[in-house]
Amino acid sequence: MGTERVGKLMGQYAVPCIISLLVGALYNIVDQIFIANASYLGSYGNAANTVVFPLTVVALAIAVMVGDGCCAFVSMALGRNEINDARRSVGNAVVLTVAGSLVLTALYLIFADGIIAMFGGTVNAETFRCSQEYFFYITLGIPFYMFGQAMNPIIRADGNPKFAMISTLAGAVINIILDPIFIFICEWGMMGAAVATVIGQVATALLAVWYLLHMKIIKPASGDYALRGTVCGRMLTLGITSFLSQISLVAAMAAINNMLRKYGALDAVFGQEQYAQIPMAVVGIVMKFFQIVISIVVGMAAGCIPIVGYNMGAEKKLRVRELFTKLLIAEALVGAVALVLAAAMGFAGGFVGAKFGGSGKGVIQQVAPSSTSSSDSGSASAVNTASGMTTAQVSEMVSPSVVVITTEQVVYSQWSWYGQSQVESGAGSGVVISSDGYILTCAHVVSGASNITVTIGDTDYPATVVGEDDTSDVAVLKIDATDLTPATVGNSDSLAVGESVLAVGNPLGELGGTVTSGIVSALNRSVTIQGTSSTNTMSLIQMDASVSPGNSGGGLFNMNGELIGLVNAKSSSSDAEGLGFAIPINDAIKVAQDLLENGYVSGRPYMGITYLAVTDAQTAAQLNVTAYGVYVVDVAQGGPADKAGLKTGDRIVSIDGTEIAQKDDLGTLIQQHAAGDTLSITVAREGQMQTVSLTLGEKNAQTQQAQKNS
Repeated sequence: MGTERVGKLMGQYAVPCIISLLVGALYNIVDQIFIANASYLGSYGNAANTVVFPLTVVALAIAVMVGDGCCAFVSMALGRNEINDARRSVGNAVVLTVAGSLVLTALYLIFADGIIAMFGGTVNAETFRCSQEYFFYITLGIPFYMFGQAMNPIIRADGNPKFAMISTLAGAVINIILDPIFIFICEWGMMGAAVATVIGQVATALLAVWYLLHMKIIKPASGDYALRGTVCGRMLTLGITSFLSQISLVAAMAAINNMLRKYGALDAVFGQEQYAQIPMAVVGIVMKFFQIVISIVVGMAAGCIPIVGYNMGAEKKLRVRELFTKLLIAEALVGAVALVLAAAMGFAGGFVGAKFGGSGKGVIQQVAPSSTSSSDSGSASAVNTASGMTTAQVSEMVSPSVVVITTEQVVYSQWSWYGQSQVESGAGSGVVISSDGYILTCAHVVSGASNITVTIGDTDYPATVVGEDDTSDVAVLKIDATDLTPATVGNSDSLAVGESVLAVGNPLGELGGTVTSGIVSALNRSVTIQGTSSTNTMSLIQMDASVSPGNSGGGLFNMNGELIGLVNAKSSSSDAEGLGFAIPINDAIKVAQDLLENGYVSGRPYMGITYLAVTDAQTAAQLNVTAYGVYVVDVAQGGPADKAGLKTGDRIVSIDGTEIAQKDDLGTLIQQHAAGDTLSITVAREGQMQTVSLTLGEKNAQTQQAQKNS
């Protein structure tokens, strides 16, 4: 090391070190990639990963302070041919690392909730839960992680940089293999991601222990593990710069996360509970890019520590000066390349966003609300004193966002078994949620429609269904239009009973743009709604604004002009007046987002049958059956019912012991279950009772289109 070419030595030591640090960075990045692709974790999991990431860097900072400090101490001692001092340094480094890791682990476990909150994990409840789960298991691996990271530079100082690289690489490969198994197959969630990481860290630590017992030059004797103040002090002094380079990232992440939590709450979109974690998740991904750059520059410097230390110990100052010159040039080149790449990525992102950003399905477009909270609205008066807006002003503001929807549907007559059919027209309302043509409406407005037309002003647009969900009665349409006026999406959780509201829609299918006023009469009202294929119990906003058939899918607005509900029902009683209902917009937007991203709402149960309730003699005669009840009229090939052995013509008698007498019985019972649940179904077939076991599937975009009655 004292005579070989400096450039060659840099390649031998720095390159494996860079690779080791990059692989170490991959631990967290790989977790983030797999978490992001798990639909049940998504942005909450990514945000939790961002919260916990700087806490792992704290462990890394302590580990590299000891490891790099020991590496420098050992190299200088070897340069002076002081082998015993080198061995004492290694022994002391091992003890410091183990002791420090146990203390840090204990502190993390004891003060976990407070630490997570300190790093922004309280942005919302689900992110906090995911952070707790991920942090707990990651913390259990801290001793192994720190030991492996501290030993890497010491192994390099022993003249074996390749082994240091291989040990880190082995752990990362294990993590990459186990992550998808634990996250997607086992569905262990954040625990699975953390456990995969910890197992990889254990593997790296075990390899480091093996090497420690088989060191070539600086294997410590038993007495070398006794702590010496001078040795420890010198090591930590030499390693302090490595500590500071890592801990600066921790401070930056803590500040960024808390700023996102604080100021994100002021944003119209990210101030909502269900979206608050998204900025943190995005920033976490961006920070991984900087971690990669940092790993390269730090790796170059750390890899050169043994070379510098040895030659300084041997008092070969010219070689040290040559190495520093080459190192500075290399660091400058890396910085320049990183700058160019960052600029290119920023430009490309901006270009793509400008050209294609409006057409994406990821985020529903929202407009900043007024400064006054909707919960401050007064009673139903001509002028709302809190916002200063009159009913006329609110009406003028929101009306361009509400559209007329007309539909055509092919329906069969009572003699449909003989092929007779007719076309029926329907009408409803919708609300623009993005300037490029996405429309929010009720599922029952468009369900089964063969043709859908959206009318905005004097212009008719053909519409397609992006997705619909009968259970929540929410659907999203798309029209080929631009420069539309999207509604300002409010926060339905802030509504108060007695608050003034406006309902805007197309009552009777003929009076588009009609505005009616009223107040919020009740919140979280449990209402039973007849859907297209089942009877659903929903938690709705009750208001006394006048609504009629055709209002369904229209907007319910507060006096700040914010959309706070989707009108979907009125009382069917002829004796009831002023009893209208709306889906809370927070619920509707959540479903709509799922529909936009997936075309379906995940977790909805799917049987894979079409069924018909026989409740009168005429229908029984048409089907040539003698008993009333619910009959299977079609079985989707390859679906859950087909796999269970259900057949066309089966009469469903009971499910899990509950009698099924009519269509609503079946729909309501299935709604109470989730995909993956197993049902015991008793059917009457050819005069015999048979029982089959059926495992519910998940209703997806394809099954929803092919099967509405499951």
